[in-house]
Amino acid sequence: MKTSWTVHNPRRRFLTCKLYDPNLGMPGCNFFKWVDEEMSNWQKNVILELLNENKRLKDELKQRNEEENADQKLGMKIVELGVELDKIKKEKKEEQLYHMFSLRCNLLIVW
Repeated sequence: MKTSWTVHNPRRRFLTCKLYDPNLGMPGCNFFKWVDEEMSNWQKNVILELLNENKRLKDELKQRNEEENADQKLGMKIVELGVELDKIKKEKKEEQLYHMFSLRCNLLIVW
């Protein structure tokens, strides 16, 4: 038994040939029979509205997850840049100390 999710027959159950697969273009033996009764327009509309709302919420969740991942990557990059900046500051300070020491040594030699 399969379930239809088309706009015209949402959530309707049917029997068909086990070789039937419209996604693969396989018609099977063309056997087809609805198992349940057709829904009223009101029922169809409710189901379609719920399906649309479900899709909207999934899309929104996906977007939020993508934004959260982007924020996390940005945060990690900020940390990496902070570490790199600290390293550069340390190297610069060591370089300045080296030059100061060299100048003092040169002054002592000159004296």
